[in-house]
Amino acid sequence: MRTLIPLAAILLALPPAAQSDPCLDAEDPVLCALNSLGDAHLSRYPGVRSCYVTPYGDRCAPRLSDDEVGRYFVEADRLLSGGDFSSAADTLNVLIAARPEDTFFRGLRGHALVQTGDVAEGMWEFREALRVDSLDAGVYYLRAEAKSGLGDHVGAIDDVLEALDLDDSQTPFYVLGATSAALIGDRTWMLAFSEGGLRASGGACAECHMYLGLAMTDSSSGRTRSEGCRHLSRAGELGQSEAYRHIRDLCQ
Repeated sequence: MRTLIPLAAILLALPPAAQSDPCLDAEDPVLCALNSLGDAHLSRYPGVRSCYVTPYGDRCAPRLSDDEVGRYFVEADRLLSGGDFSSAADTLNVLIAARPEDTFFRGLRGHALVQTGDVAEGMWEFREALRVDSLDAGVYYLRAEAKSGLGDHVGAIDDVLEALDLDDSQTPFYVLGATSAALIGDRTWMLAFSEGGLRASGGACAECHMYLGLAMTDSSSGRTRSEGCRHLSRAGELGQSEAYRHIRDLCQ
């Protein structure tokens, strides 16, 4: 009489690759294991780098070559540009785990998470990035952008100032500062940021001309209305169509 061997025992005796595995036929089996099956499954795949602990769960990633990092970053950029912030955050998570020393990936993930409404984890990513490198002006800028989007314009200005202390040559930093200042009606900061942005851009910043024009047309600024209107006109010439509405309202 033959003894029947349980199927489970047969499966356990097989080498890992021979056992049933929904990730084996995936285009990227390591990512499949990361995203679908959890950390325990990663032991079946070569090239796993490491895991690290966060307040929001453990992060693991495969060991990526420089070319693979570039490929994932291009995909993350595509997702961010298309507004798919949740998928972008997942892709950036792989990059962060594979390159934990690269604070820019953390800053981008923080930005993506805030856009999905996950503000707490997004802000944690910003803090971690600045803990790794407190001199990363780009992370301060990304956090300022996130704060501005959340309505914390004073906090955004504080982060813009931190960014400018580290790198005062970036026109977008000044534009974000001027925008945040305009949203809280702070004409003094509008003047400072817009004038700085014009210096950094060689006079080519349309938004800077517009905010400088708005600040100058305010009587409390002590600047002449006609000079402000000239800046608004220049903003329109540089492609800032919103400036023409302000010209109609303030310069007619």
